[in-house]
Amino acid sequence: MRNLLRFFINHHFVILFLLLEGIAIYMVLTYNNFHNASLFNSVQELNGYVAMKSDQIDRYFSLNSVNAELVEENARLRENLDLLAMKQVDSLRLQAPVEAKYTYRVARVLSNSVNKQYNYITIDKGIDDGVLVDMAVVSPSGVIGKVLSVSDRFAVVLPVLNRQSIVSVKFKKNNFFGPLSWDGSSYRYAILNDIPNHITPVKGDTIVTSGLSIVFPEGLMVGIVEDYELKDGNFLKVRIKLSNDFRALNYVYVIKNAFKEEQIELENSVKADD
Repeated sequence: MRNLLRFFINHHFVILFLLLEGIAIYMVLTYNNFHNASLFNSVQELNGYVAMKSDQIDRYFSLNSVNAELVEENARLRENLDLLAMKQVDSLRLQAPVEAKYTYRVARVLSNSVNKQYNYITIDKGIDDGVLVDMAVVSPSGVIGKVLSVSDRFAVVLPVLNRQSIVSVKFKKNNFFGPLSWDGSSYRYAILNDIPNHITPVKGDTIVTSGLSIVFPEGLMVGIVEDYELKDGNFLKVRIKLSNDFRALNYVYVIKNAFKEEQIELENSVKADD
């Protein structure tokens, strides 16, 4: 108590000033409509600003779940498009409807590299999710690579950005095809080889998957022609700007070919007869 009294005595001028200042402010706000309205507007503006920032924070932390939902929806739409295309072909042949050839599983990228000669990508889906070796991996922007190795809950992807990767691709405009590989120089470019020299690529030509392998569906976006040069006199070496920015990967699709085993079995039986 003694300390409290000493405090009031030592600071009584400051305390008196603050008290009088508070009374003055109260009287101004109570009997002056202009200042009262100004204070009310200021408080409302502050409340609005705080609410806006709070909403932005909530949106930020919910962004991952929103993105995941959108990616899942895109996967379902892709499957429906594939099924619709097969039904249209089937109706022209007057046959019974068939099941969709491709199904899409959404996976999240856990690790990724682009600055090595042999890059790899790890995703959060594995055998427990139906992911198997040699399944195609794509993004909404185009081809990523194929599954190289799997465990129960994870998979390692061999991306286009790996010196061991080869993807069969073609010119969308004329169907001339060749192998796409990576020379290790830039994560934004790959090389299309073995294109006949009588083909004249044009900068901006679209390159898509050829459909000549059991891994990738036909027509998936790969990239566009950047430039080209003559190689060995008879073939062109075409530089392709990849449609995917491999530094910005977040979610990908793993594609299952429902008819893969049937096709492999048939092809193996023909080879055995040779």
